[in-house]
Amino acid sequence: QKGQEDGINGTSLDINKVKENSNESRLVSFENISGYSGVFVTGKKPLWILCSSKSPIRVHPMATKSAIEAFTPFHIINFHHSFLTADDQNQVQMRQLPTKGITYDTAWPMKKVLINHTVHKVQYHAQMEVYAMLISSPQPIQLKNEDGTPLEEPPKRDPGEYLPSIEEFSMILVSPITWEIVDTYALDEAEQGFCLDCMNLESQQTATGRKDFMVVGTGYLKGEDTAMRGRILIFDVIEVVPEIDNPQTNHKFKLVHTEEVKGAVSALCACSGHLVSTTGPKVFIHSFEDNESLVGVAFIDVQTYVTSMVAIKNFILLGDAQKSIWFLGYQVEPAKLVMLGKDYHDLGVNCVGFLAEEKSLQLLVGDTEENIAVYQYAPYNLQSYSGLKLMRRGDFHMGSQIRCTTRIPARQKTVNGIEYGKRHFNLCGSLNGSISMVTPITEKTYKRLLLLYGQLVNGLQHVAGLNPRAFRIMRSSKEKLASNRSRVILDGDLIFQFINLPLNRQQEMTKQIGTTVERIMEDLIDTAIGVNYL
Repeated sequence: QKGQEDGINGTSLDINKVKENSNESRLVSFENISGYSGVFVTGKKPLWILCSSKSPIRVHPMATKSAIEAFTPFHIINFHHSFLTADDQNQVQMRQLPTKGITYDTAWPMKKVLINHTVHKVQYHAQMEVYAMLISSPQPIQLKNEDGTPLEEPPKRDPGEYLPSIEEFSMILVSPITWEIVDTYALDEAEQGFCLDCMNLESQQTATGRKDFMVVGTGYLKGEDTAMRGRILIFDVIEVVPEIDNPQTNHKFKLVHTEEVKGAVSALCACSGHLVSTTGPKVFIHSFEDNESLVGVAFIDVQTYVTSMVAIKNFILLGDAQKSIWFLGYQVEPAKLVMLGKDYHDLGVNCVGFLAEEKSLQLLVGDTEENIAVYQYAPYNLQSYSGLKLMRRGDFHMGSQIRCTTRIPARQKTVNGIEYGKRHFNLCGSLNGSISMVTPITEKTYKRLLLLYGQLVNGLQHVAGLNPRAFRIMRSSKEKLASNRSRVILDGDLIFQFINLPLNRQQEMTKQIGTTVERIMEDLIDTAIGVNYL
């Protein structure tokens, strides 16, 4: 009663009663917590079930180190529309649901940050905990004389005539705390940035012999009459004395080295502490151990034009604009690049990535016709000609072009809790703004989910009567003799609809495929935990 007089609103929080049922999950309804209403689920894996007039019901997990045993809405004068939680460590915490720039109406919580520029590439510097971005903004073109000097008096233009604009590229450093730009490095006129990567390269400046650098690949676009050239810019992110009124400005770019190359640098990656760059159809490996110059140690020629490149340990996977993918191996002593295998069919590649599962390694490819494909290097397969031909294991139609992939280690349940495992999944970004996940699963799990996939395709009422299996078949304007119609890649969106079915339908479907509802639920939970980074 005294709390109500002081302006405190909330339900009672009886810790002793909660302790008696600490192993049980409870549903606690709430209204107007940071403008949202819904249900909170307590337990070791607490959940937010939010409802809004703008979207269907959304379920978001809550990241916490200890189990939440009690929850209640909380509101005071200086702490508006918040909540209280009690955990199994006998701690009561007063919290708020962050909403500044964050929306929970989507499948994943999303925060929008205004940069006021077109962002082309983003990389995170883990040691300094800052983001480097490659951006551009349109600027009016500046007319020049034949000797390259600007015109003192631009020619007169008739009404309706205007000068074209060009994109001016630059590098910015962004603080993840305030999301403000703390440093900027402008590229030259007519110089465009094509690739950006944070590389762990060999360095004599550290005791470990390795150091993280931000590396940018550029090219000068001055028309068809001018020979193409480019640069490799290597930056070090250093700590400086921040401004008095802005403590986030404590990091700056330091240009360590500039390498002029004949041609545009289209892709970059790091391999065994060395810098790997591509210029058209040529792949070079450089050493940067002295931090003063790039020394070429190995090279190889591929076919047309490299659009994407990634590396894991001493293996390099690159995608070609027309000739599919190449799988290379780097030998340190003596330094040599060797082609291990390639795909012999024409395929325009947007991006490439790796799928790792224990000792198994698969090659992920996103093409220009809205498909993804999985390849495997199998030197002991007779059809691979001792590994020279990469074996196509499956394909999947995405509905939009995949332009970038990021490999992230999955998490798994252990005796000590949730830890990072040896399984890696890929986050894929597409042209329509969607984000997809491709994750490897065990063979036993795959067989069970494949049978369940068939039951869901035939047993559910689909939107407009469309067939989800037919939609996921690979589409191509060219004849693909190498296309493999086996369903190696399963549709996770369809499979996770199993959770929303009534219990009797779940039991009916699992009985037909010779398993149980509990077994299927465990498979889905293991998959969800592995990619859950909230």
